[in-house]
Amino acid sequence: MRRRPVSSLALLGLAWSLCAGAMAQDAGVGPHPELCPLDHIGCHTDDMDWLHRDALFADVDFDTGWVPASSALQLRFMFNLAGSTEIAMGGTSVTSWPPPLAESVPGRPDTGDFSVNYGYEVHVLVRFDVTVAGIRYAWMSEIPIPFIPADLRVADEAHFDPYILPPTDPRPIEVHDTTERIHLFSVGLGSIIGITGIDGGLAVDGQAALDGFWQTDRLVVSDARPILDELGSTVMGPGAGVLGFGAFKDVFVHPEGTLHYTGTLNFYPNLFISVVGVDFHFDLAEIPVTLVDLDSNVIFDDAMSHVPLPDIEVVPRDIAFGEVTAGERIEHLVRVQNTGEATLHVSLATPDSPFDVSTASIEVPPSSAVSFSVGFAPLEAFDYAATLQVGSNDPDEPLVLVRLTGTGLPAPPEPDAGIVADAGLDAGGGASTAGGCGCRISEPRSSGRAGLLLAILGLVLGARWRRRRTLSVRREIN
Repeated sequence: MRRRPVSSLALLGLAWSLCAGAMAQDAGVGPHPELCPLDHIGCHTDDMDWLHRDALFADVDFDTGWVPASSALQLRFMFNLAGSTEIAMGGTSVTSWPPPLAESVPGRPDTGDFSVNYGYEVHVLVRFDVTVAGIRYAWMSEIPIPFIPADLRVADEAHFDPYILPPTDPRPIEVHDTTERIHLFSVGLGSIIGITGIDGGLAVDGQAALDGFWQTDRLVVSDARPILDELGSTVMGPGAGVLGFGAFKDVFVHPEGTLHYTGTLNFYPNLFISVVGVDFHFDLAEIPVTLVDLDSNVIFDDAMSHVPLPDIEVVPRDIAFGEVTAGERIEHLVRVQNTGEATLHVSLATPDSPFDVSTASIEVPPSSAVSFSVGFAPLEAFDYAATLQVGSNDPDEPLVLVRLTGTGLPAPPEPDAGIVADAGLDAGGGASTAGGCGCRISEPRSSGRAGLLLAILGLVLGARWRRRRTLSVRREIN
């Protein structure tokens, strides 16, 4: 009967089943073992944080505080100049196996932040604080600066839970701010109104607005396909030109997304009326003019997680026991070395008889080796062959097969116990009856000696007779 080849998926499944029991008690390594899959045989977690900053220049933030400090009349000058966009987010790298190495990067709540800060603000404050006759007099106000708007700054901040990948809703994340409304020009209409104490006219004001939009498009993982949804995962390979993962795996992850700006200058034609020095404005329209409509692709710098891995080496992988007499037993040592940085857990499946192993499981610390014995004890003359299945939590070699061969030789005959009479005779030499014991009965020693002497005498007489006959024949011929 022809055997079908065993697929690699079947071998992986077998290795997983061999190790599942031994690995079940293993907790994930890192700050968040609870994020490890329930069916893992190895897991490592690491927190990751990313920050992207687009800056036109370094922010300037200046504040004199209240001066002079001990004076009843004090001034304070504040100035802020900024030109930057910041996007921050945080997640946890969860590397687990099987399959060889799976990677997920769930976001950490309350670590997402999107902010814009462009323009300037300038303020001059005055305050008066004095106590006279036990009565305190305090007053504070802002002093307008001629021809300089106090607020030409757009700044806003939004918090979110990473990464707002699909199917998260709403997305994108939006920030919005406007500058103060600035009077651009006006035309008086006092001669038209013609009422004493009432003046008016037409004016145009302006105000700048900035809208920012952010959405994460993907999480890029080294040696793997990108993650495209919020709770997605991917499978990593060992890397280009590398056969296995080896002692460790450095996992590099970074988000990529789209940043969109819309900058608008809004014009407000309005009618103003001044009554006894009090102004009233009535907007006639709002005319938006788009100044900026810009998309940009944002690629964060990589964050790295160093994942220690077990790495198995089994020597030898082919054991020939040779010829062994039936009933005897010999052993060979198998050495299991862990060249990795994480503890290696090994589970041994009992091979087919007459082969056996000295243990069902072993644990090998990093950069060390442990040996176990394989025995061969044939019970009959036969050529034997079997396979020892060595399962482990090595992500790229979870199953190692050790070939076992040996030949059983027939056992030597037992030593001669002497001449035994035919079974089934009673003490008188007759046949045994149905009720007899049917046992073998040894002849007396004297009878044995007599029979031997008679046999020797017969041989001697026969030889002499043959010799005489030969001489007689020769005489007749002559």
